[in-house]
Amino acid sequence: MSQVKPKSPSWNLWTLLDPERWVQPDLMRRHGLFGIYLITLMILYIAHIHRCESLVRNMSLLEKSNQELRSQYLFLKTELVSLGQLERVSQRAMAMGLYPLRVPPLAINRSVHETEKKTRSEVSTGLKSRF
Repeated sequence: MSQVKPKSPSWNLWTLLDPERWVQPDLMRRHGLFGIYLITLMILYIAHIHRCESLVRNMSLLEKSNQELRSQYLFLKTELVSLGQLERVSQRAMAMGLYPLRVPPLAINRSVHETEKKTRSEVSTGLKSRF
């Protein structure tokens, strides 16, 4: 007459993770399609996340190259403007009668010591003449 009551299952982590508890034929029959649907959604979500991250990486690379191209554009633009200004200056000079050299200028080679001696002698003679 004393019936032994079955012990209630303890709710510890190992019983929650026990696959025999969750994979029962009755549960699979009732909720199998829903489980497949959830797994499909998870796979699609993960694929979408990976695609978005790759797009963000590509966008950052494109922004860097865009900044590089923009700085190169500004450099070339200022160079072109300066060349245009030089062209205008040369046109004004030609209108005034100044023409570009046909032969390169000649360099005059004098020693530095000779010029210093000459300037010193001029300064010393100039001081003597004053007194």
